Amino acid sequence: MGKRMKTVKIIFMCCMFLCLMIGEVCAYVMPLEQILQKVRKRFATLNTLIIEQATHVIQSRDPLRERVFREKVWLKTPRYERTMEMAAPRLPKAGASAPKTIALSQNEEVKAEKLPVQTIRQTNPDAAYRWLLMANPKGEISAFLSQLGIQIWDLGYDRCEGVVAYRVGARDRKGPKLLVDKKRFFPLLLSYMLPGDPEGRLVTVHFRDYRKNDAGWYPYEIEYALEDAPIEVYHILNLTANAPIQTSFSERKIERSAPPPGPPVNQGKPDDERLKKIMRNLEKKYQ
Repeated sequence: MGKRMKTVKIIFMCCMFLCLMIGEVCAYVMPLEQILQKVRKRFATLNTLIIEQATHVIQSRDPLRERVFREKVWLKTPRYERTMEMAAPRLPKAGASAPKTIALSQNEEVKAEKLPVQTIRQTNPDAAYRWLLMANPKGEISAFLSQLGIQIWDLGYDRCEGVVAYRVGARDRKGPKLLVDKKRFFPLLLSYMLPGDPEGRLVTVHFRDYRKNDAGWYPYEIEYALEDAPIEVYHILNLTANAPIQTSFSERKIERSAPPPGPPVNQGKPDDERLKKIMRNLEKKYQ
């Protein structure tokens, strides 16, 4: 009986040792530059981008209160960016045959009619997160992450919305970091200290809905959250890669043009229809 127990203990210890060895192998994290090199390849061909997006400024999620704008973004490596608010599409008046993008109660409709003319909204001046998604010279991404306050020597695993990811940066949930999809090497999350902000506020950006175009991959939904500020969600309506850009990048100002005449109820631009669909989906999502 004693010999049998001794044999069982030996087998048990061997199993524990094997489990520890397997755990060490499974916990192996790819070196930093190898991770970033694979990320860089995803966007290596994107030298210029012209983006038309629907920007949702979310004041609250329950109930959903938001303002929606259309914006155009020009990006050109290295580090040239400009964002301009576009004239909002004039939607048809609500009627028996006209679809509504967001259902309002009678009291809310009355309040909306009494609101003053909408003040000009300043576009988001922070474009740091966008440069991760464009062509970068070899070795530049690691220096760029360091400039954003990310501890690039701290590597590990994490999860982002259920997806296993490589973590570059702090283990702390609120610390600056980059999370990269372990299988596809897409950036999933980037958090960093807002450059030039005297309060040192943290920015957290989620990248979702990656789609492939002629020039490569790009996230068609980007959520931008700055501490003590409304969340902004950008839904891409149209993306043009590597087209010549003649727009001046020396100024950042909002240019508005007069709203175009409203289209008939049964006609409209495809982008307008897509914008309405996005708004309806968001209304359902946050109800």
